[in-house]
Amino acid sequence: MPSSDHPPARWFASAARLGAVALLLTGFLCTCDRAQRTPDVGERTPGVRQPLAYATGFSIDRYANYVRLSVNAARPGATDTLRYYLYAGAEPPPDLPPGGLAVATPVRRVVLTSTTDLPLLEALDRTATLVGFPQPAYAASPWVAEGVAAGRIRDLGGAEQLPPGPVLAVRPDLVVGYATGADPYAALHRVGLPVVMNGSWLEAHPLGRAEWIKFVAAFYGLDEAADRVFDRIRRAYEATAARAAAAGHRPRVLAGSLYRDVWYAPGGGSYMARLFADAGLDYAWATTAQTGSLSLGLESALVEAQRAERWVLPTTATTLGALLAENPHYAALPPVTADRVYATGLPRGARRWSFFEHGSLRADLVLADLVRIGHPRLGVADSLTFYRQLSAE
Repeated sequence: MPSSDHPPARWFASAARLGAVALLLTGFLCTCDRAQRTPDVGERTPGVRQPLAYATGFSIDRYANYVRLSVNAARPGATDTLRYYLYAGAEPPPDLPPGGLAVATPVRRVVLTSTTDLPLLEALDRTATLVGFPQPAYAASPWVAEGVAAGRIRDLGGAEQLPPGPVLAVRPDLVVGYATGADPYAALHRVGLPVVMNGSWLEAHPLGRAEWIKFVAAFYGLDEAADRVFDRIRRAYEATAARAAAAGHRPRVLAGSLYRDVWYAPGGGSYMARLFADAGLDYAWATTAQTGSLSLGLESALVEAQRAERWVLPTTATTLGALLAENPHYAALPPVTADRVYATGLPRGARRWSFFEHGSLRADLVLADLVRIGHPRLGVADSLTFYRQLSAE
């Protein structure tokens, strides 16, 4: 599922396949706190809309005999709305509207396709329901590798086009997918596998992404548990942002990296730019309008980078020397000479919390990291969770 530390295009495409497309879009929209009555085509009586604080890509409406999940941003540029009808019992209720996908709940056997969904199962205490995952070796969560070794989780092969055979073999109640373009699950649809689309990576606010735990929780009937998890994350994020806003100096932060002669960085309207702003940082390309990735010329990028005090980037390098070996142009950057470079990529072979895997849910910890990087004297965090400072040696 897409995430954005905005690495080079080839690396970025690979991350998207594995559910690590992270942090592309930004913005802020908060829904009202009171329940709304929401009549729709097919329903005879209006449902009760569950209030959401930050997420805008889905909605939850409760009716007498079922719950309707609506996803209005399942892929970039989507104009259609996907409907999922959740019901309890052996058979769908007779008043279920036509169209959409009916899903019996609670689900007990699930296939996920994005690493960013794995922490949701962990937070909901439902890791035992995962029966299949594409390329699980790329998951940072140790419980996934343990499940594969024990035979509880099946490696489903490639992530872009899941083959129906292995998926059918694990008999899932639900497949949770994502799409960066055309529907990649046509083969699964043809054999009758129930696929729902998670569009959390398209949310414009970091807490909007985190709030998609409520979407996944609905299939388990764990709404109250999801509310508790999200409320803790939201309160921590908002408190940290308030402290950062009170800081005087806003250090200039550089993001992204070079691939050949192109610097890839988050756009000023992106998810990462929002995090930088909430962390009290002055982002180098904050004034650009792009919600996705910028592709900048080498010379212009290096000129802008001369003003930076901090640099955050995706890399598996563990030292500044190793980073300079990747590209000698980095030697001229002030954050490199000042030893203020911070990486999100895990060193090879490492297994622990990953920025690309866990950062989508734990927006509060990502923000705390950025505040510690930019404002260490605020004492927001004792140590870094997702970022690591590159050592000189």
